[in-house]
Amino acid sequence: MDQCKIHNCEITRIYLQLESQTVKLVCEECIEDQGLGTKLDKLVLLQKVKKQAEELISKTNIDNSIKSFLSKLLKATVDDIKITKRRWNDRLQNMKLMIDKLINETESYFDQLKLELDNFRKGLVNIVNFSKFESLIKDDQQFDKETQIINYIKELENEVNDQKKTEILNLIKDYKDKIANTQIPSISDRLNSITLEMNEYQKIVNDYSKQCNPDNSLNIPYPPFISKILSSQNLQKLLQRIPNQNNKIQQIYYAQQLGINVDTFWNSVNNKSNLLMIFRSKNKIIFGGYTPCQWRRLQIQMQQGINDETYTSFLFIQTGEELKFFPIKREIKPAIILSSQSGPNFGNDLIINSDLQSGQINLGNTYQSDILPVSQQQLILLLGGQNQLNINDCEIIQIVH
Repeated sequence: MDQCKIHNCEITRIYLQLESQTVKLVCEECIEDQGLGTKLDKLVLLQKVKKQAEELISKTNIDNSIKSFLSKLLKATVDDIKITKRRWNDRLQNMKLMIDKLINETESYFDQLKLELDNFRKGLVNIVNFSKFESLIKDDQQFDKETQIINYIKELENEVNDQKKTEILNLIKDYKDKIANTQIPSISDRLNSITLEMNEYQKIVNDYSKQCNPDNSLNIPYPPFISKILSSQNLQKLLQRIPNQNNKIQQIYYAQQLGINVDTFWNSVNNKSNLLMIFRSKNKIIFGGYTPCQWRRLQIQMQQGINDETYTSFLFIQTGEELKFFPIKREIKPAIILSSQSGPNFGNDLIINSDLQSGQINLGNTYQSDILPVSQQQLILLLGGQNQLNINDCEIIQIVH
């Protein structure tokens, strides 16, 4: 590439002055010296125009509809498509490996079930001398076959209820133990992982479709949001309690990816509002809260209460698949309490400590049951026997207006 005669460095762009039918070859220092940084619509990047002719054509005096389309098409680059293709090929291959592993585990599982069932039936046949019954069935010359079968059944009943009872019970116990100890292929974690991957894949495909056809007016539906902790059904129940349900929802924090500590938490939520926080303890209890109030990490060691004037804040606890809700009281009390060092605090009813793993729930200060009053003892039972939290996972969802 030619060198700039003024600054003795590489010429990188063409400055179009089409109103005067002139152009200038300029370097980056020319752009800075001449204040051309605000005139990007007239600067043609030479490195880019080699791969994308629209870099030049879109900045000339042409039909507006063509100009508009070419300008938007500039966002679609072949290099980016190649990188994304390789990345998703790898991710899809990983999903294929996951499915292949599940197929192998499934074959082993059902083979083991068949083996244990066959062994149980062989043992049962040996204990009750079933070969005698089989010979009765097969022997066409057997005199008074029906009577012989009745006699066998009576003999069988006597033996099973007497001397062979213990032997059969031991056989059943051994069979049950072996079936219980047969490794069942894990489905839920894989299904959740694959669903999340495929949803992200669909979004990427949709985005690139729009990049490469920017004037496409088709409204391509995006896949529904999938929580990494809550079931889809219970997530919908939570969202139904939040006003403006049709707004976009997005995950802004997931502890398994970003780390479960106070710094990553505040980096994700600082200055954000309308957050739904979902926690899971080591004993599988799921709980959390929502507030429209803005979370801010204070710069000094103090606490600041924030009131919810809409009274839409709430806490929740999931036991099994059942959700129990605890909406904010209609009193002038802070829905959340901000600080500099600790984790989230919902009105001193749900307090998460600075390690984002410990804390406690003490309902009744600011939040209450929307069905029946809940005593502290009942609350402890809801939490699996303790009100001291032992968090090992956290997901935060933002409702975007």
